[in-house]
Amino acid sequence: MRENTFSIKNKVNAIYTDDLFHEIAPEERKQLQNALLNMYKDILRVCEKYAIIPYLVGGSALGAVRHQGFIPWDDDLDVGMTRADYGKFRKIFRKELSKEYILNAPNYSMDPKARFPKVIKKNTVCREIVDVNDPKRNGLFVDIFILDDVPENAVIRKMKGTFCNGLEFVSGQVFLKEHMTEEAKEMYLRMGKRSYLAHYLTGAVFSVIPSRNWFHATDKAVRYSRQSPYVGIPTGRKHYFGEIFEKKDLFPAVYLPFEDIKAPVFCNYDKYLRNLYGDYMQIPEEKDREKHYIVELKL
Repeated sequence: MRENTFSIKNKVNAIYTDDLFHEIAPEERKQLQNALLNMYKDILRVCEKYAIIPYLVGGSALGAVRHQGFIPWDDDLDVGMTRADYGKFRKIFRKELSKEYILNAPNYSMDPKARFPKVIKKNTVCREIVDVNDPKRNGLFVDIFILDDVPENAVIRKMKGTFCNGLEFVSGQVFLKEHMTEEAKEMYLRMGKRSYLAHYLTGAVFSVIPSRNWFHATDKAVRYSRQSPYVGIPTGRKHYFGEIFEKKDLFPAVYLPFEDIKAPVFCNYDKYLRNLYGDYMQIPEEKDREKHYIVELKL
């Protein structure tokens, strides 16, 4: 793959115009998707060797069902693993993948970037607007969302989930406070001044403890050691309560075409995707399509 680079670093003063955000051109997006697909192939190859199942989740699962590959405008790839499978993956990562990749994760890395693990490709740059001033950990990445058992008892589940959601919120705002830039500030202000102030003040109050400690604590809090008929993705897009399913709706995996491979998805992917997106076969209008704010990309 030829090197592809773009940057908006020369536009940092244009924060009150649409020039703040770079719109990825179709050719750039296709190269990005190809690079992500190659990363997933490497992960899938190693996982199959050790009987680990790296499910496509979120928009990647939607792409497999609706487009038999990436959603045309998508620019990331999301994987799900059970807590047991992730434990095996973490153990074999250094032996199998560390020549080309970094595993950045709570309770594994000194400085995790998020409340969930990321596989980052070495010698690449993928810098998002919320971490433009963090040069050390900005390679192209695949997110891993861990599936954890959740309490069967509704009262215990409510208490645990509320606590975990609080930790997730605080950890995210402390990370934002640590990496705030004028570009990120403007992005959040466009979502509403009150929302920005609430997020920023939370980060300011709790930043006496660094975000890495909050991420470590969140990862430990979402775990549940007892067997349950229910499983969730506590650190996913809908947080603790938004993605809870009976295990029979997710396991065992089924394999669907995804670009030029077949990839595992949850067996009842219809129920899973309807929970996330509603009528997921309906193509959203362009203004409603999810976007990420990438300010520098080098593949």
